[in-house]
Formats: sequence, C-alpha cells, structure tokens
Amino acid sequence: MAGQEIRRHYRTPDAPDGEFTGAVADPAVVAEAWAVWRAEVAFAERLVAEAPDLDVEGAVDGERMALREVLVHMIEEYARHNGHADFPAGADRRARGPVARHRWRLPRPGAGA
Repeated sequence: MAGQEIRRHYRTPDAPDGEFTGAVADPAVVAEAWAVWRAEVAFAERLVAEAPDLDVEGAVDGERMALREVLVHMIEEYARHNGHADFPAGADRRARGPVARHRWRLPRPGAGA
C-alpha cells in the first residue's frame, strides 16, 4: 500500500516459509525484535493516518487488498493472540491475582458452550 518492496523479517534462505528458529534468550536479540516491531507499528500508523480513506488498495502476492481489509485482519489477529495469553490463567481455576478475577474465562469441560 505504501508502494514499497516488502522486507520480510525473520526469513532466511534456508527457511523461506518463515519457520523462524533464531529466537533465543539473548537480551540483544530480544531488544532487536522489539525495535523491529516498534518500527513496523510506527510505519503502519503513519500509513493509516496519511491514507485518504480505508478504500486505498495495495497488492500482496498479486492480490489486491483494501486498507480496510488489512486493518480488520490485524484486529482479528491481535484478538486471537491476546486470547492465547489468557489461556494458562483461564485453564487453571486456582489461579490467584488480577488475572484470576476476570470474568471471561474458558468454560469448564462439560459445562457447555
């Protein structure tokens, strides 16, 4: 949408499908990952702020896509992954602390939908 060549992060010639195996508990690697993420977020925020409307289109792998579709997809992805963050606390009914007080827990097995 910005008319730039896409630089895919964390892909290497030996893992072109994005199977990233370079995640290590090294403070420098973690700091670099956060810096890359923050730069991408800042770029996306500028792109959205400067777009004349949400019907602006770009192409990904030859497929046309509106900015609106990208934003909806990102909302879905963040919601999905934020839900994963609550899974351990929701699965353990004995959890204590602020997370344990949330009402949006996973249903007990056999409790229905």
